[in-house]
Amino acid sequence: MGQFTFDVEAPGMVDVINESHENPANHHYVVTIDDMTGDAMACTCPHHTYHTADCKHMAASRPPLPISHSAPSL
Repeated sequence: MGQFTFDVEAPGMVDVINESHENPANHHYVVTIDDMTGDAMACTCPHHTYHTADCKHMAASRPPLPISHSAPSL
């Protein structure tokens, strides 16, 4: 996955810019977040627009999973 920058445009809308491209301004998308669940619902990128599938911008907008510091049981 690329290097992304994020900016909250409005409640439920996150600007995502893929900084790993030569011209990042051409890779600027808006991810819509569900206010109740926090799930990414849509993205303005071509992948999500044409395939109606989760994209890397939606995945990058999700909060990280909590890290468990306990050792697994054997």
